[in-house]
Amino acid sequence: MVKGIQINLEKKDLVVGDKIKLSADLFEEEIAGERAVGQKITWTVSNPKVASIEGEYLVAREAGTVTLTATSGDGRYTATVDLQIMNKPVPPTPTPEEPSAPGAVKPVDKDKTPATGDGSMAVSAMMLLVAAAATGIGAAKRAKVK
Repeated sequence: MVKGIQINLEKKDLVVGDKIKLSADLFEEEIAGERAVGQKITWTVSNPKVASIEGEYLVAREAGTVTLTATSGDGRYTATVDLQIMNKPVPPTPTPEEPSAPGAVKPVDKDKTPATGDGSMAVSAMMLLVAAAATGIGAAKRAKVK
């Protein structure tokens, strides 16, 4: 014989789309605190549009408040819990200033080139000038200009 019932849920504040396992303990009349064996628990919700029972799970359908009820197999005992279901939070839209936004322009470091952002283009250009000076190409061009 059952003495009472207690609902055990991992959380009471849900987001639309959440699916949580239903769990409840039935307590025997003679030995309070011990689980009754072989008793079936019937689950119901106050608003099936907000949340529904699917097998051993409660599924959050839409935002709102719903009362979950567990009833002992013999129908003598019930337990209820109110659940709050919220819409999924909308992630913030990145602004163009943020590097993660599609098409965002990354700020240019004045010590680095805009092409690569790491200074490699500037180093390559310097090496070209040094090579040109060493081979005399720069001197020949200067002579033609005069």
